[in-house]
Amino acid sequence: MRRMKSILAGIMVLLCFVGGAFPMTAFAAAGLSLSVVEERTPEVVSGEAIQIGLKVKNETENIVENIEVHPDLGMDGSQWPFATEFQEYKEVIKSLNPGEEAVVSFNLTGKNNIENKRYNVVFVAEAKDMEVSQRLIYVNGKVPEPIEEPQPQEEPEGESEGEPEEGMGEMPMVSNGEPVYSGSGSTGNKAVPRVIVTGFRTEPAEVRTGANFTLFVQLKNTSKTTTVSNMLFDFNASSEGKEENVAPAFLPTSGSSSVYIDSIGAGGAGEVSINLNAKADLVNKPYGLGLKMVYEDGSGNQIEGNSELALSVRQSPRFELSDFDIAPDEITVGEESNVMCNLYNLGRIKLYNVKASFTGAAIEKEEIFLGHVESGATASIDVMLKGTKAAPKGDAITMTVSYEDEAGNQQTMTKEMTIKIEKGEDTTVSEMDVPQKEKSGIPIVPIVAGIVILGVFVTIILKVKKKKGNGKDQIEEELLDALEGYSED
Repeated sequence: MRRMKSILAGIMVLLCFVGGAFPMTAFAAAGLSLSVVEERTPEVVSGEAIQIGLKVKNETENIVENIEVHPDLGMDGSQWPFATEFQEYKEVIKSLNPGEEAVVSFNLTGKNNIENKRYNVVFVAEAKDMEVSQRLIYVNGKVPEPIEEPQPQEEPEGESEGEPEEGMGEMPMVSNGEPVYSGSGSTGNKAVPRVIVTGFRTEPAEVRTGANFTLFVQLKNTSKTTTVSNMLFDFNASSEGKEENVAPAFLPTSGSSSVYIDSIGAGGAGEVSINLNAKADLVNKPYGLGLKMVYEDGSGNQIEGNSELALSVRQSPRFELSDFDIAPDEITVGEESNVMCNLYNLGRIKLYNVKASFTGAAIEKEEIFLGHVESGATASIDVMLKGTKAAPKGDAITMTVSYEDEAGNQQTMTKEMTIKIEKGEDTTVSEMDVPQKEKSGIPIVPIVAGIVILGVFVTIILKVKKKKGNGKDQIEEELLDALEGYSED
């Protein structure tokens, strides 16, 4: 019995030792990690496009190549809130160094039958001989508000209107009012000839805040029997701004908001144009522009009409970069210098996917990803630049800042600086660097010293011989005295 207890005790001790040496803990193998660029839950509306950005990081100690990132659409696609416009959605990252990360983006459009609920969207990152990494993203679906269709306007009695130009039924940016006689003359039962706006365009096509543009308005006389003449058009933009600084959204660059044309024949078309300037502090949205028309019919009766245009305006990105803070501003080859500066978003729109890259002939290229920068926010740029070759007069280094606007158009801005890079000290010792002993003639000083010492010993020996009668002890004492006397001298 005691023997059995001893055996059991030994087994318990052995298990405790093994458990302490090899703890039974499951370690997750390092691989690729997926994270979202923007933490805010994206909102998708039917028919509208959004962009989802993902960061992929190499958590291993090796270089990972040919990384594929793609969404998992599921078996039936019920949790996929986007229109399936392509057979495959995939982004490929050629390679990632250990600890390095890269950003990929997917441009997706909300599907037609989207619902007001939360959708679970899974994205996958995988590479050869590595475990698959997944990331679950929540997407809020939103059903668009119904748009009220404009009611068709009744034609004036006794007058048939011409057909509007092709595509006019798809232009909600234009609305036409009813014309009325403004004079007091008798018109009988005659219908009022009508002039409508059939469309417009701008040059440049995209209206930017604070910039000049030309507006071209296409007109049509819908009457098939009456020519209209003496046509005066007056453009009147809606006022925008704070109460203390209210001003029209668009102002004519010439100072006059009126345009005149002679006439438009029955069923004919015409065009008027005006040069305008968009107010600098407008936000990204359509702005109303009223068009008042005054013209005459064939009998000289004055008619007034009006139309409303809606012009979309885009805010121009505006940001500044602070001065560089370089420490140190002089390094040697192989050393690093810390470079810092700030980016200030002074505009009224967000800057998307902001990156800063540093290039130069005498440094290693460096790049930093800043992400999205909100309006009025500051982003810090902080990198270490390593010198690769000497540039004692200062290496010209260019920082290129790239970003995307709301439409996904990429733009860049550059800023330059210099860092002096000295060549490091050469620690290799050559034969020429070893100091050589100068060759000299006969060493005079050692020879003279030897002669003096020899003379002293000869003198001592002679004294000893003269005193042969003295004992050995006396000789030794005299010899010692002689030596002491020499040392004192």
